[in-house]
Amino acid sequence: MKSFIAKIGFVVLLAFAASRGFSGEVVDRLVASVDNVPILESDWNHAVALEALEQGRAIGSYSGDERRAVLDRLVDQQLIRSQMGDENIAAAEERDIAKQLEKIREQYPAAKSDEDWQHLLAQYGITEEMLRLKVARQLQVMRFVDLRLRPETRVARQDVETYYTENLVPEVRSRNASEASLAEVYAKIEEILRQQRIDALLTAWLQELRDHSDIQWLGVQPNVATPSEDSVATSGGR
Repeated sequence: MKSFIAKIGFVVLLAFAASRGFSGEVVDRLVASVDNVPILESDWNHAVALEALEQGRAIGSYSGDERRAVLDRLVDQQLIRSQMGDENIAAAEERDIAKQLEKIREQYPAAKSDEDWQHLLAQYGITEEMLRLKVARQLQVMRFVDLRLRPETRVARQDVETYYTENLVPEVRSRNASEASLAEVYAKIEEILRQQRIDALLTAWLQELRDHSDIQWLGVQPNVATPSEDSVATSGGR
């Protein structure tokens, strides 16, 4: 099972550009608000573009439901960011930001040169600074959630042993691979179980935040599904 950290490696965003109207003036449309913090249509469009870039997809390949899921993630991430208070709390380190940016760029072998990379970003309608800010905020949200919820996830030795005998060993045997001892994989199993518990805690926390926040949708119907841990990472925050 993918851990929370693995699942939240996609898109966090900001409020930026807008489309142009007939008069030539910059216009934008409010699509949602979270406790009076606006989310604009331009925020939404850029969130889709950034997610598409990270996933190696064309923007036009997103269905209406997928675009709506991106907006839901923008809302959930704003809910999380509102809990931080200090903007510098859990701030990402430069080396971590650079590493994540490099991983994204490595997905596009044809864009090895800086010129080709800039051309690719332009095709998605985003800039390198937008991508960098997204990654920085993504990592910040990840760290904040981990700091907030990890202390509540204690794993008993019996839980590790049960996972080893009931999950890991049967899987290894089904692949005819060599079995590692419990001691060799104890720390890895313990972390898997911690991440599973963080997932569950995060889902409950997001639902609680939604229940106690003033979320307004303007011209967009809210989804009825319960927010999940994926909300924190795969799209924007403000």
